[in-house]
Amino acid sequence: MPRKARQTITKRHCESKPKARVFVHDDRCPGFFVSVTTKGVATFYFRYWNKTLKKQVPQQLGVYHATDYTIEKARAEAFHLKARVGAGEDIARTARQTRARNAKLTGVTVNALITQYLDYIKEEVPNAKCGGLIMPRVTTWKEYRGYFRRFVRPTLGHLIASEVTNNHIAAMIRDVRDGKVNAKYKGTASNARVTLEKTSAMFTWAAEAGRNIVLSSPCHNLPELEPKGERDRVLTDDEIRTLWWGLDRPDLPWPRSVALALKFQLCTMLRAAEFLKSTPDELVGLGSNDAEFHVPAQRVKARRPIVQPLSSLAQEVLAEAIESEDQPFIFPSDKGKAPHPRALGVAVNGKPPYRLKSGREVGGITGICEFLGMDKWTPHTLRRTAASLAYDLGFSELEIGYCLDHSNGKDGDKPRAARVTGIYARGGVIRRVPVKQVKKREILAAIDAELRRIIGEKPKLLPAPLLALPKAA
Repeated sequence: MPRKARQTITKRHCESKPKARVFVHDDRCPGFFVSVTTKGVATFYFRYWNKTLKKQVPQQLGVYHATDYTIEKARAEAFHLKARVGAGEDIARTARQTRARNAKLTGVTVNALITQYLDYIKEEVPNAKCGGLIMPRVTTWKEYRGYFRRFVRPTLGHLIASEVTNNHIAAMIRDVRDGKVNAKYKGTASNARVTLEKTSAMFTWAAEAGRNIVLSSPCHNLPELEPKGERDRVLTDDEIRTLWWGLDRPDLPWPRSVALALKFQLCTMLRAAEFLKSTPDELVGLGSNDAEFHVPAQRVKARRPIVQPLSSLAQEVLAEAIESEDQPFIFPSDKGKAPHPRALGVAVNGKPPYRLKSGREVGGITGICEFLGMDKWTPHTLRRTAASLAYDLGFSELEIGYCLDHSNGKDGDKPRAARVTGIYARGGVIRRVPVKQVKKREILAAIDAELRRIIGEKPKLLPAPLLALPKAA
């Protein structure tokens, strides 16, 4: 450790971001110093003479925080340790004994913590946002269970939860990113990022007052992961035309309900989860200019009901999709059930060959992008494309947000579009104001007219497939 001239440690030292790691030794308390990393993380230490090891060793005190753990608190703790060392105490041994005693008292492993946390988030309770409807605390709890099973249990499951440090978390995230945890799953920054988010949520819950499982979450001061890619993919006019008529091809390797669902998403700007489980009784006024789709709160991301106007193009799609008023879902799968939102993603981009748990090899699935010769896109791109069309037609981001069901902010007394709107409208992302059906209907009608102009008349002969592709299973 490089030595520096002693000086009083100040906020300027602790809140700086040096080009290389810096150590500042305090002149008011000998042995007390701070280590500041290039990312601005300042950690306090107390260096003392260890009689057992017969050398000087550092004892970590904590990480600097402007209010929770200040320089004065750390210096006072260093003085206290200095007095204990002077009295002949082996403070390192005392710390080890304290950790062992705490482990015996709490003794909860990460595996047991995961089980407790999953039991908590999947417990069905009244949801105030959904009018008291009984539903799980976290509706995506199965997704949490999957990430814990694939990545967290194999790496941290055997450890005592209270002994997990940020070094353990950093190592796990690095291994997930590099694909070293589970050979069946590709190592990606996205997997690492989501694993960290869900692990952090679990440890934050465990550290809440009254649970006494861990003192604090270890998911802090971690190396930064690669930033998320820009979500700016939208379909061009030519791509919209190719997709619209390509979905009508009789040799499309996917059921007709999938093709109609993609068309419906482009016309309505709804999320896949909001309409894939829809039933005919949620449609009001079909065949009129006042037709609407009523989405219940439990299917909406923000847990609030949506009333989405239906353009004439959307109603044409529904007229083909609804063969009988008795059918359970508007866009049923081959088995008559509601398709999972991820099914649309697989339909669009296909699936490479994979191996079942039994060991049997299964051939890949041809995606619509590959079948139609299009560059990669996702079902969510259709929402972004419709929003971009509305933006090009002169509607504001705030107005487009009505249709996207984004929540608006405020600039003084005036509503303001949310930052996320730009991702959709080629420039910003909107948050929602109180729903105004007139404006929503105007926007969706304008998109309807623009889509009709883009897709034009149906070709007399649809082009032959680019490749002789197998039908999807």
